[in-house]
Amino acid sequence: MVARLKTRELLPREVLVVDSFVSVEICNRILEDLEHSYWHSSAVVQLRSGRRRSEIQEDFRASVTAQQAWFGPKLLRTIGRIEKRLSEILSCDPARLESWQATRYERGGRFGYHIDGGHWKRSAAGDRKRSYLLYLDSPQKGGETHFRALDITVPPKPGRLVVWENLLPSGQCDHAMIHGGLEVRKGKKTTLVTWERERSIRKEGK
Repeated sequence: MVARLKTRELLPREVLVVDSFVSVEICNRILEDLEHSYWHSSAVVQLRSGRRRSEIQEDFRASVTAQQAWFGPKLLRTIGRIEKRLSEILSCDPARLESWQATRYERGGRFGYHIDGGHWKRSAAGDRKRSYLLYLDSPQKGGETHFRALDITVPPKPGRLVVWENLLPSGQCDHAMIHGGLEVRKGKKTTLVTWERERSIRKEGK
């Protein structure tokens, strides 16, 4: 199901791209399973007056999202195998992973420039240490993930995994990892994404 890779460390400010992390066949199966999920407008986390709120901002993000809570049994088993492989090649601790999200961008869909870390430092699980983004399909035009400060552009491709660190060695947010999903100009883009926290976020056995 997934590429056979040797264990490796992720370097600071590195955007790791792994092609064929999952096969096109598996991507298609995931997409089929996702058709039975509940999709809703994607939300953006904002901080206002020291309190965290989720709000929908269509001018900043235009997409729909399906949460792992709505994934079926087959898809959950596939997610489990993906997590096992992440732990093998990138020393990822599944207990520190947030619930996965599927995101779909139709024509005109986009996600403005943002940073994944820096908002969860006070939570028991700590901040979002690392991001894992898996493309399930690719539009005919647009939809690239662009890291603005690093001037790195990653085109979407089925089965392609993109991984990066959100924090500096000091534990502070690395603002150089600002990135955005460029506008889909033709076709659609679907992704699976999760974030690894500094400490365990899952209950035992989950």
